[in-house]
Amino acid sequence: MKFSLFLPFLLVSTSILANRPVLNTHNADEIYVFGHRQSSDLVDFVASVTELSGEELLLKRETSLGDTLSKEVGISSTGYGPNSSRPVIRGLDGDRIKMLQNGLGTLDASTQSVDHALSIDTLTIDQIEVVRGPMSLLYGSSAVGGVVNILTDRIHRDFEKGFYSKFNVEGQTAQPGVSQSLVLNYGINKWMIHVDASARNLGELKVPGFARTSSVRSSEARSNETPGEVLNSFNKQKSGGIGVSRILEKGYIGLSYSNLDNVYGTVSETDVTIDMTQNRFEFHFDHALPFKIFDRIRVKSTQANYKHIEFEGATTGTVFTNEGNETRIEIDNKKDNLEGVTGIHTRINDFAANGSEAFLPSSQSTMLSVFTLQELKLGNNSISSGLRFEKNEIEKESSTRFGASEAKDFSNLNGSLGHQYRLNKSSSLNQSFSYTERAPTAQELFANGPHIASSTFERGSSRLRKEKALAYEVNYKFKEDQTQWQISGFAQHFKNFITLTPSGQTDTESTLPIYNYLQVDANFIGAELSGLTPIMQNGDTSYSLKTSLDYVRGRATGGRGDLARITPMRLGTGLRLSRSRWLSDLDLRYVFKQDKISQGETITPSYFLMDLSMHYDLVVRNYGLTLYGKVNNIFDQEARNHVSTIKNIAPLPGRNAVLGIQGTF
Repeated sequence: MKFSLFLPFLLVSTSILANRPVLNTHNADEIYVFGHRQSSDLVDFVASVTELSGEELLLKRETSLGDTLSKEVGISSTGYGPNSSRPVIRGLDGDRIKMLQNGLGTLDASTQSVDHALSIDTLTIDQIEVVRGPMSLLYGSSAVGGVVNILTDRIHRDFEKGFYSKFNVEGQTAQPGVSQSLVLNYGINKWMIHVDASARNLGELKVPGFARTSSVRSSEARSNETPGEVLNSFNKQKSGGIGVSRILEKGYIGLSYSNLDNVYGTVSETDVTIDMTQNRFEFHFDHALPFKIFDRIRVKSTQANYKHIEFEGATTGTVFTNEGNETRIEIDNKKDNLEGVTGIHTRINDFAANGSEAFLPSSQSTMLSVFTLQELKLGNNSISSGLRFEKNEIEKESSTRFGASEAKDFSNLNGSLGHQYRLNKSSSLNQSFSYTERAPTAQELFANGPHIASSTFERGSSRLRKEKALAYEVNYKFKEDQTQWQISGFAQHFKNFITLTPSGQTDTESTLPIYNYLQVDANFIGAELSGLTPIMQNGDTSYSLKTSLDYVRGRATGGRGDLARITPMRLGTGLRLSRSRWLSDLDLRYVFKQDKISQGETITPSYFLMDLSMHYDLVVRNYGLTLYGKVNNIFDQEARNHVSTIKNIAPLPGRNAVLGIQGTF
């Protein structure tokens, strides 16, 4: 395919750059923006950032990425069973949340349907970065609600001589089974070699009481229904990856390959399973430049081939494929008090869906954009501004079912302006404005068929216009020793917000209710709070109080009421105990009743959950071992996620005990 030419071109061009003489030195402490920088002012400037790594990620990790992040402030989950849940940020999900792996798109089919899992293995990731709020300036118009970036170490930035690796084995009770992973790294003569593998074999999800609510059971009686589990929620997954990196004097260059094979059940259809496979290549290049102003270049490119088959019993149903390439070229600039990044970003997708339940036509999507983000430091003040121009083209292929071929193109302009004031060494006040334009997706434009996973007949509209959004956020941060506080308030106004709306009609052939993609104006407002405060110190034992709160409200303007599937208000508190090699967390979370609902929704009751987790670090003959365990939903409470389209047939997991060991050697 035409985008297959990207990687060879980049390999040649960047190898030439790598051999050029370099005048300025590389600062080892300088790490670049969002997956490149971890502590720079450009990242600190972003108002709401969450990072999970190390032991915190180990204890919060779940089968799906959405469930892994669902307890973070401002983040919930689509709740489509334990295998295919995506993150929801401040009430926005789907295409409005940009999913990245090592700074590049996942290039799968997870945005096309809630039952499609992300092509990400949570067992082998090293870090998760989340930005709440618009990041479309750097990562595209589909990042209007936020960005989730998954980091792996298949391509190394730095050299470490010799052999070092880690393994992990854990078992759980709510989805009975064992998960295991192994990572091997070896460094020699400035070369880094990486190999990883993982496997997961989990059974049906255990829940308190019946999976289906009493109202659903009374309207759709099943003679063989028994309490205690969600049918068809099993998961069997295996993955593997290799990577080779050459550490240069002023940077690095690397190439990796990974394969993911995931077989799982779809909760809404007890006879349907999905067999998903993705092969993914990544190329990274990072090097200093011999110029005074432009001091660094980065190139990243990924080529991915994705396929999943939906089996109805033993019969092959719909087959989804997505072949794509995404490439980013970025150049850093720095002079006096001004620094920033400027780049080119391209993406090409070739998507196809074939089968009796294919509600989408085959289509090709291309995106080309240029962007810049600059920051000026003036004493205690930092002013940031940026601009992005993006061109999107979407072409539908002709077919008997979806009609003649049709092409749509959109030009999007995104801009941002922000200000940070450092009150002192420990605290800062931040505010940001952004303007975002998002092009409709192929699904929103051209869908026309029964979507069994969501029990709807979806109709797109080629007359849809691009979304336009204005956003404002104010944020206060405080960090001193072990004390951390962050308070945020935000508002976002959408013009031409695209939403899937019931028509009140029923498709005669499938007997499913017809939903149309329509556009309304909408407002989102909300607030978030998170804190960690030491309350007692006794020798090497310390106690800290954890506090969290998040609230979001999404409403259509013109008296059209609340938007669907908006996260209810959540309040959390907890106690952290730290002693020598021990760390333990007791977390309590209250989720309020959601009665601000749209047409066709039902009220979701409130619920209260308690979780306990702990880990212990020890060293045995120079080998590091971490023993860890957790019990989620200690009191085995029934809880239903309002954001989920299947909340009435699949509650949250019941009591879940997890026990595991992680070792480094």
